[in-house]
Amino acid sequence: MSKQIINITLRQVVNSIGPFRELISVPMPAPTAFNIRKIASLVEGERQSIEETLEKRKIELIGEDGEPKEGAEAIFNKEVNELLDGGSMEVEGAKVKIQDLGTANVTPSTLMALDWLIVG
Repeated sequence: MSKQIINITLRQVVNSIGPFRELISVPMPAPTAFNIRKIASLVEGERQSIEETLEKRKIELIGEDGEPKEGAEAIFNKEVNELLDGGSMEVEGAKVKIQDLGTANVTPSTLMALDWLIVG
């Protein structure tokens, strides 16, 4: 496996968390498992950062009365989409060839969500 810089959108980060949790629980060759664990850890760290950013923004959209400000939901949803679609992160690691997963059983939805990492 040769290392490279993989650029992914923040939406891909968020959508990858569940599939990574599925993938890291199945047996596979050690080098592949190590690579996937490393990348999953970086992606999880970025997901936590996104979550913290969004939590801070939610608090800002609450009025003094403790209720959401007028139009807050629409504003928040727009900002979430802008963040997830406009932001990206770089991950250093090796793309995983499907055959490198060995006999691991993975669902098509996992492969679809991780198509930026797993190649045919």
